[in-house]
Amino acid sequence: MTNQQLYLAIGIPSFLVLLSWITTFIQNNRLDTKIESLRTEMAMELRAVRSDINTITKMYGEHGERIAKLEAR
Repeated sequence: MTNQQLYLAIGIPSFLVLLSWITTFIQNNRLDTKIESLRTEMAMELRAVRSDINTITKMYGEHGERIAKLEAR
């Protein structure tokens, strides 16, 4: 085996491993960014749902008191 063949036998797999590590790192960064944006959207929607629930609870409380007064008569 010549030196050139040895360098190719070691160099090509090493290069491919490094290339795959770099590719995986880039994909992980993209995935992290996407997950963070989805988490932010979900938090905003959850706040809106909580606000709606609070509004409905307040409305029910007001109507519940009126109904209780009518039933007491």
